[in-house]
Amino acid sequence: MLLRKLTQQQGKCLIAGHTRLAIAAITLWGTFSVAAQAAGDSAQIQVRGKVLANTCVIDDNSATQTVDLPAVSDRDLAGNTITGEKIFTIRFNDCGSSVGKLLITASGRQDSNNNQAFANVLDDAGGAKGVAVYVYQTDGKTLFEPSGKSTETYTLTPSVSNNLTFKAAYVGTLSKVTAGEFCTTVNMTFNYI
Repeated sequence: MLLRKLTQQQGKCLIAGHTRLAIAAITLWGTFSVAAQAAGDSAQIQVRGKVLANTCVIDDNSATQTVDLPAVSDRDLAGNTITGEKIFTIRFNDCGSSVGKLLITASGRQDSNNNQAFANVLDDAGGAKGVAVYVYQTDGKTLFEPSGKSTETYTLTPSVSNNLTFKAAYVGTLSKVTAGEFCTTVNMTFNYI
């Protein structure tokens, strides 16, 4: 209301009022701008590192492979018997000059009767029952567990290809084994340490 009275009384007062308002806004902006510049700092960060030749390349034929265990008799597997062993190799090519060690883990579906054995995924589809597979570490004696909790540390030889040899074998998990097909998947992970 006061603004209307000023406008009516002084004609140009409204324009003058806007002018003062605009000047105040510019001044206010200028004050914040100066304050922001006065509070600024700078830093120079140097990032350093080193690229090592400390890995290998898994051979294409090793990365995805099928290990065919021999056919065995159901009688030969009864009562925790181990039979039908088969060696398989995973080849690491182009290993760098600084390659060190691998931490190896195997995981998969665990057998319900033997937690150290990999289960038959065909068990529910007419596959063999009462049988599973052990997967052995490179020493040929220590088992990988399907849970992934058991690991192996393997020392690689630098600047050459490395062949890691593992073993798989049937193991009976029940006193009576039912004949049928067998299949399991073992997921192996190799981490450079």
